[in-house]
Amino acid sequence: MNSFFDAISSLVADMTPKTRSANAEYVVTAPTLQVLSPPVCWNWQPTAGSQIPFNQFNFCDTMPQNVLDKNYTAGDSFTTAYSSFLQLINLDTFPLDTLAKANIVINDEPSIPVYSPAPDGWVVIKNNAHLLQWSRIWNLSQTPINWLASISTQENKPTNIVFEDPGTKIQTSNGDIIPVNDESQMKITANAVGRVRVTPGKWYNSSLIRIAETDDNYLKVPANSIFGNSGIINSRIVEIIVAFNPTPYVVLKKTDVKNLNDSSFTNLSVGGFTFTNQPDLVSEKTVVVEDVEFILSSLNKEEVQLTTKTKTKLDIDNLFIVAVILEEFNAPA
Repeated sequence: MNSFFDAISSLVADMTPKTRSANAEYVVTAPTLQVLSPPVCWNWQPTAGSQIPFNQFNFCDTMPQNVLDKNYTAGDSFTTAYSSFLQLINLDTFPLDTLAKANIVINDEPSIPVYSPAPDGWVVIKNNAHLLQWSRIWNLSQTPINWLASISTQENKPTNIVFEDPGTKIQTSNGDIIPVNDESQMKITANAVGRVRVTPGKWYNSSLIRIAETDDNYLKVPANSIFGNSGIINSRIVEIIVAFNPTPYVVLKKTDVKNLNDSSFTNLSVGGFTFTNQPDLVSEKTVVVEDVEFILSSLNKEEVQLTTKTKTKLDIDNLFIVAVILEEFNAPA
C-alpha cells in the first residue's frame, strides 16, 4: 500500500538535490522525514520589531517523541535539552573547551528587560499568556507571506500526492458515514509545494554536539543518555515541507452514494486533513480546511469521484506544514 508517508517521501526525494556518485550516476541523499498527521496550518502572522511569532518558536523548538516513527509527534524542547547538554560537557577533556564555555554564556537567559536590544542568539516572543519573554531564536528562510508572494510570481503546476488511506472518512449532512474501499487510491493536489529551512541562532553550535557524539570522555555522563532516540536530544527540525491550497480526490462506488448530490456532504477526512463546510460539527481536534464546496462527478458506470472546491486566493490560512525533515544525533556505537 502506498501510504501518505510514502507519497510525501517520494515527493521530497524528487525535490532533494542529487549528488554524483563514484560510478557517475545521480543518487538521492534521503533525509530523515516525518509526516504531520494532522498537518499544521502555517499561518504564523508577522510580528513587530525583533520579535518572532510564538508559533514559530514553539514548532521549530520541538523535537519528535520518536525519531524512528514515520509520523511526527511533538516531544520535548530542543533548547531546554541543548542547555542541559552544555552543562554536561566535561570542560577538562573537551577539545574545544573555550568554544564550549562561550556557548554556555550565550545560552544564559538575559537578565535585561525585554524591550532592550536583543543579545546574540536571543529574541522576544509573546507567549500563550500574551506576555513578552526572552527566547532563543529560530529562523526560517522564508515567512508564510514571503513564500506565498514568491510562488505568486511563478507558474506552478499542481502537485499530485497520490496514496491509499484506510483512515479516510466521509460524512453526510444526516450523519451517515460513506464506506471507502481500503484499496481505493486517494489524491491530494496542492497548488504549490516547497521546502523552508529552519536554522537556530548564535546560541547553537553544531560542532559541540558533533564532537561530543564521538567520545564518552567528553561528557560527564554516557553519551547515549544525551544523544539518540533514548537520549534527551534525538534530532532537530532542519526543514519544513509546506503545501498551499490542498484539494482532495476520492473515488467511491456509485452504489454507496446513490441518491446523494454535492450538497449531501459535510466532512471529508483524508491524509490528515479534514475538509468541511460545517466546521462546528468537526469534533476531533484536527486541521480543518473550511468553507469548501463538495463536488461529486461520475467517472464510469461503477465509480464516482468526490472532490472539493476551496478558496484559490493567496491566503495563508490555506498554507500547511505537511512534513518535517530532521537532523539526527547519535551516541558513538
